[in-house]
Amino acid sequence: MKKITHIIIWALAFISSAALAQTKEVRNVDKFTKITSTVSGNIYLKQGSPQKVELEGKADILADIETEVSRGKLTIRKKGSGYSWGWHKENPLNVYITVENIEALNMSGSGNLVGQTKFTGNNVDLTVSGSGALQAEMELTGAVDVDLSGSGDINLKGKFQNLKNEVSGSGDVVLSVIVANQVDFDISGSGKIKASGTAQNVKASISGSGNLYATNLVTDKYRVHISGSGDAAIDVNGDLDAGTSGSGDVTYRGNPSHVITHNSGSGSVRKIE
Repeated sequence: MKKITHIIIWALAFISSAALAQTKEVRNVDKFTKITSTVSGNIYLKQGSPQKVELEGKADILADIETEVSRGKLTIRKKGSGYSWGWHKENPLNVYITVENIEALNMSGSGNLVGQTKFTGNNVDLTVSGSGALQAEMELTGAVDVDLSGSGDINLKGKFQNLKNEVSGSGDVVLSVIVANQVDFDISGSGKIKASGTAQNVKASISGSGNLYATNLVTDKYRVHISGSGDAAIDVNGDLDAGTSGSGDVTYRGNPSHVITHNSGSGSVRKIE
């Protein structure tokens, strides 16, 4: 009886240690150009060939993760059944992805995505709707669309023809960019945008309590309107059209050649040195 008991204890210990051990698993999936993740953990993304998706973590956690491609989109998610688990330092999930071309990245969980190479391509959509973070560097022949609706953060560096950035959540966006044509900022939440670099034209709208910090984004033409309580700090060297109908303020530096201001709220438009 004691021998059987010892065998059972040993077997349980073996199973437990196996479950705790880190393991790697390559997933064979169809070709994709878009990625959506709803899981906790870290995604490390590279542009290259051949395409590869590899998971690293405890065996029982990996068994609970689905990687499915549908219509060119890779979705990483927890299976509908099974026990619940949470990511932390003692219980990590890492996903290593190599993709030939990328068109969209969507983080809707609490995980983080780190771009490990500079990405090239045409148009790319970046979305963070959870509490996670996205960090990437890109050089595109077209436009980048950046959408932050959660409490997470986005850090983007690169060169683009056009850039659109919407912030409807409480997170922050940090941009270091060179934009050949148009930049559009839209802040309807409490988050903030911090932008540096150069752009030809900028259009900014603030209807929430978030702020735009763009005194290091050198621009030729600027149109900004504040209907909320947020503030905008900008730099402009050409035409400036600035107005407030809320309590937020517009402050600008540079030497604009033509300035139009219109205020109907308690906010103000003023130049700073």
